[in-house]
Amino acid sequence: MSIRMIRKYALIIVSILILSLTTHKNAFAKNSENASVGLSAYSTFSDNIGGIFNFKFKDVPIMFGLGIAKPLNEDTEIFIEIDATTDWWVLDLELVGPFHFYLGLGAYYNFDIREVDRTAFDFDLGFRFPLGISAFFGVFEIYLEVAPGVHMLQTGTRYEATFFEGDIFRLSAQTGLRFWF
Repeated sequence: MSIRMIRKYALIIVSILILSLTTHKNAFAKNSENASVGLSAYSTFSDNIGGIFNFKFKDVPIMFGLGIAKPLNEDTEIFIEIDATTDWWVLDLELVGPFHFYLGLGAYYNFDIREVDRTAFDFDLGFRFPLGISAFFGVFEIYLEVAPGVHMLQTGTRYEATFFEGDIFRLSAQTGLRFWF
């Protein structure tokens, strides 16, 4: 790996950390000071479906997600996908009654394990822009989210790292239930 590639990786990591550490807690959703856990159905609209575990720490304005998905297409080389997200909700509007609309900035990380020998892998990193509708019922939140994204980095055992090449747009969605405490 060249020094130029290392600098690009470092810039990406530092950018994400700065975004994470400089956000104001009151800019987050309705329950910004609270913690949350939740489960949701998840898909990237690329013939896969899975589940994602969402969580947020008390007084940290970032919603985290960790999931696993299985491709529905039997012709694919992918055995399983491991997905992670980190999102900062920039806007949270109270609509009518318990309904809210939110818009965020975030990042996604995708790790594909290949079927061939289960040691080959691909890693993707990019930005995502989640927007969703949610309804709060006491400490429970039901939500539907769509997250268009921009594919930034792809690397793996089959090819060298590439930046902003190939299919650079990504779309994911999730629906689920969160518990705030």
